[in-house]
Order: sequence, then structure tokens, then C-alpha cells
Amino acid sequence: EFESCDYSTATKSLLALSKSLTLRGLNERVVLVSGA
Repeated sequence: EFESCDYSTATKSLLALSKSLTLRGLNERVVLVSGA
């Protein structure tokens, strides 16, 4: 039970991290395109 809870928390944080990194990458790409 405890392990599954840790796994769920880790998975959620990884998903949030990858989502924020993806959004950051998209924002940088938009800035580069509009800047060029």
C-alpha cells in the first residue's frame, strides 16, 4: 500500500515535470520563431 502510494506520487510528479518541460520547450520555440 505504501509503495503503491509512493509510486503514484512519483508518477504524478514525473508527468507534471515532463508537461512543464514540454510547455517550456514549446514557448521557447514560439519565441524563436516569432523572434526570427
